[in-house]
Amino acid sequence: MKLKKEQIEAIEESIKHWKRMIRWVKKQDKDDLVSQYTMGDDIKEVWSSSDCALCAIFEVNCSNCPLGIRYGSCLFGSKNAWIEVTQSDTWGEWLINAKVMLKQLKSLLDGK
Repeated sequence: MKLKKEQIEAIEESIKHWKRMIRWVKKQDKDDLVSQYTMGDDIKEVWSSSDCALCAIFEVNCSNCPLGIRYGSCLFGSKNAWIEVTQSDTWGEWLINAKVMLKQLKSLLDGK
């Protein structure tokens, strides 16, 4: 898949976004329950489409999104790791799933 400059920039921003969230979660108690509100209050971003650079340019149209094309949409029944992140109960589980999500995003830049 040949990426356009806008797509590469959105992927790079998404990678930075996930790295910031992961860095924050590493400071949390791994057994605490996941809360978008707590993360949002602390770092002003969460793992939703409203904070996703890819969703911003594809308007939540996963059929054209590089992540959606490679791993399936951010809906149930695909290989896209975002689904597992959203279903995480504890920060420890969230962290494991978010690392997979980050790996998926990085893989999109292989061969740009």
